[in-house]
Amino acid sequence: MAEVWWVIGGVCLLVAMFQAWKDEHDAKRRLEEEHVGPSVTLQWVRHQITRLPSWMLINSGADAFNIDSDQMSNGNRFALLDRVPMLGRGQSASVTFTTYRNTGEVLLPSDPHLNHIFRAVLDDKSLPDAQFSAQMRIPVVLRYIDARGLPFETRCTIEWDLAPGNSGDGRVVHGTVRRLVSDDMSFYKRLKRKILYGE
Repeated sequence: MAEVWWVIGGVCLLVAMFQAWKDEHDAKRRLEEEHVGPSVTLQWVRHQITRLPSWMLINSGADAFNIDSDQMSNGNRFALLDRVPMLGRGQSASVTFTTYRNTGEVLLPSDPHLNHIFRAVLDDKSLPDAQFSAQMRIPVVLRYIDARGLPFETRCTIEWDLAPGNSGDGRVVHGTVRRLVSDDMSFYKRLKRKILYGE
């Protein structure tokens, strides 16, 4: 009987050692994929005097496809990035947004400047004009895939200073770019949990 328990213990140890190696191997592979994968960032670009500033996407990694965004919300309004089908390595592209009220009503399609989002404070008619100047931070999540169909996301924040009487000015504070990993556990992870915890 004791020999049986020794065998079971040995098997459990081997499974745990293999899983530890696999976890480390998977983590290294994910880092490599993130390093060589697409890396799309949003930029507020100030051009020369003859051209107005514009929002641009810049890709410093591998080719990115189907680039869109989560809702960028401010007050009672939100905007969605108009989808960009493809952005190659080292490429940049001017982008537009569709702006909505929270009710789903379209305020402005193909908006290149996001002014309707920044001026959402104007929806509050109780505020005196002197309070229309506002500094705001708007979280942005960009979503896209690489050539293999693997999903990536970029998280950043728009910091905007809305000055009275004009559209204001701002910048993008860059956060993280990462490949999204499925929550499904591998066979070996399920086996380890079954052995250790009886799940």
